[in-house]
Amino acid sequence: MPFRRRPNDNTETVVGGLTPEQQARVEIDRKLAAADWATQDFKEMDLSAARGVAVREFPTATGPADYLLYGDRKALGTIEAKKDGTPLLGVESQSDRYTAGFRQTAAKRGIPAWRQPLPFHYLSTGRETYFANRLDPDYAPREVFNFHRPETLIEIAKNGETMRQRLRQMPPLIEEGLRANQVAAIKGLEKSFASNHLRTLTPQTMGSGKTLLACAQAYRLLRYGGAGRGLFLVDRINLGEQALREFRNYVTPDDGRKLGELYNIQLLRSNQIDPAANLVITTIQRLYSMLRERASWPRASRRSRSSSESAGNRTSSNCPSATSRRFRSSFSTSCSPTRRTARSTAAGARSSTTSTPSWWD
Repeated sequence: MPFRRRPNDNTETVVGGLTPEQQARVEIDRKLAAADWATQDFKEMDLSAARGVAVREFPTATGPADYLLYGDRKALGTIEAKKDGTPLLGVESQSDRYTAGFRQTAAKRGIPAWRQPLPFHYLSTGRETYFANRLDPDYAPREVFNFHRPETLIEIAKNGETMRQRLRQMPPLIEEGLRANQVAAIKGLEKSFASNHLRTLTPQTMGSGKTLLACAQAYRLLRYGGAGRGLFLVDRINLGEQALREFRNYVTPDDGRKLGELYNIQLLRSNQIDPAANLVITTIQRLYSMLRERASWPRASRRSRSSSESAGNRTSSNCPSATSRRFRSSFSTSCSPTRRTARSTAAGARSSTTSTPSWWD
């Protein structure tokens, strides 16, 4: 029976024995598990179970946090769970309340934390998730595909410096060897990055030097911007091979060495990314295959192949989960002749903590 709200009636209909918020928690637990978090009730808390542990209904001085996130046995942040359909940006203040409450509880009981106040906070209905990083300048919740993996949050907490911070401190651009349009594009992109607009495009016409522009910008983001990996998209494998040569041979203006001597550059010919790769070049078709996490479609018959398949691509049914093991904090550009723009159970979800682990007392 679907969930319905009667007119002028504040009661909620349960589905399968679960209220709408409990249903949301089942989905949240599933997504946490997909990102390598172990989910536990507070009364059964065991921080040795995994590197990342999400503890349900963790008590604080201002009330129980829906989830408290631990990484390497130290507190990292919280998740505020809401039923599907709740405007998440309207409940951000609850994260602030639990953050203040945890700080009091941690001081009283000596609970270790990576940073105080806790830096990472999620608001989620299971279907929709927002993330706020208090280490960011002018931080604000932003929508994400899924929860970050534990090691990602631990690394950010250790460093204490985020990509958004570093993007505001980029050194002046060395313009030698660049065309006027390339200089304007890089300066425009970095101005947008510094203003916290990371989803930014720079339209360029055919023959304007898009790949060189991508080389120069990728180098600056890797060396100065805190990027962990870059993605360069093409629509045909022969364009990928051409881009690989240009990226490897790009001479960095401040160092004098070639980009291929400083960073690992990979042209994907399978669905496996080299963990050491700093720049990855791939076709749109292969990326789609990887994100869907399925095997590529069989090659079409010679008679029915498209021009792009004839060039060496496989079309796939398979697009990346935001928290996939293969992807780190990254940026992407594209080069195309047609478009030129750069484990939980229901019982676990229902449980409410009425007892405490032995160490709490």
